[in-house]
Amino acid sequence: MTKGALMVVAMLAVVGLAIAAGPGAVGFVRAHQDAWRAFAARHLVMAALAFVLAYGLAVTAMLPVALVLTVASGVIFGALTGALLSILGALAGALAAYFLAQRLGADWTARTRSIDLLPAGGSGRNAFAIIVTLRLTPLVPFTPVSVAAAAVRMPLLSFALATCLGVTPESVIYAAAGAGVAHIVGGAA
Repeated sequence: MTKGALMVVAMLAVVGLAIAAGPGAVGFVRAHQDAWRAFAARHLVMAALAFVLAYGLAVTAMLPVALVLTVASGVIFGALTGALLSILGALAGALAAYFLAQRLGADWTARTRSIDLLPAGGSGRNAFAIIVTLRLTPLVPFTPVSVAAAAVRMPLLSFALATCLGVTPESVIYAAAGAGVAHIVGGAA
C-alpha cells in the first residue's frame, strides 16, 4: 500500500474514531484539521474519492453519521467542495441501496407489483416530488427511501436527480458550518 493510500485510510479511521468519541472529538478535530486539510490539498483526487466512498458506504449501511461526515467535509475540503463531495457521497449511498434492493430484493419487489405507488400512467412525477420531499425531511431514514424507490421501480435517472436535489440544501448548510468552524478554531477552510 502506498503512503498516500495509508494516509487516506488513516484519515477515514480518524474521522470514524472522532464520530465514535462524540463531543470529546472537538479537541481531536481541532488538533488534526490542519494535517487533514494539507493532505487533501496535496492529494485532492484520492482524498475526495475516499471521502465519497466512505460517505456512500456509511449511508448504505444506515450508519447515523451523515451529518458529521458532511460537517467534516467542510472542515477538510472547504464549504463548496465539501458540499459537492457530500452530495456525491449521498448519491453513491442512495444508488448502492437502490441497486442492492433491486438485486437482492427481486422476489420482494416482484410481490409488490400489486401495490401501485406510482401515479396512474407511471409518469413518476409524483414519485420525484415524494423523493425530494423525503430527502429534505431530516427525520426520514435515508436508505429505506432508496429501497422503497427500487421496490416501486422508480426510474433510475429520476431517483438520482430527486436525491441530488433533496440532499443539496442540507449538504451546503452543514459543509458551510464545518468550514466556518474550521475557520474559527484555526485557519481558513
